[in-house]
Amino acid sequence: MIGFTSIDLEDRYYGNPYMTSTRVLETYKKAVELKKASLEAIDLSKNADKAREMDKVKAEIDEIARMLNSIKAKGQHKIPVEFRELVHPDKKQSQGIVEMWAEVFPSEEAAKHPVQTVKPPSREEYEIRLVLWETRDVKIPNGTSV
Repeated sequence: MIGFTSIDLEDRYYGNPYMTSTRVLETYKKAVELKKASLEAIDLSKNADKAREMDKVKAEIDEIARMLNSIKAKGQHKIPVEFRELVHPDKKQSQGIVEMWAEVFPSEEAAKHPVQTVKPPSREEYEIRLVLWETRDVKIPNGTSV
């Protein structure tokens, strides 16, 4: 083990303002979709001016929905990337920093996202060549020194 960090997920879900803003964004998106559906149900064939005005409103709603979808697709929602320190119980110093984010989903939302495994990168071989110009009091394995 290199180190560990701990996160209170319950606190994230119930108290984090960033998660709240994500929920607000999703609620607003659902409201826009409902408003659009209710506008499509209105019969505007009798009044051409009202129909043009409603087309403008629909276009604005479509633009808002498109922007919300692009924000979500690009991963630009307001969940910050964190830099958390890795600690080891047997060592006094930090063992490194992990760059991460934690997002808590309700179970029906989580079912939409496939589970991904985290695995280390594949091993790579390297060759290191060194030139030593000077050494002092270095013991060589066969017993002699330089």
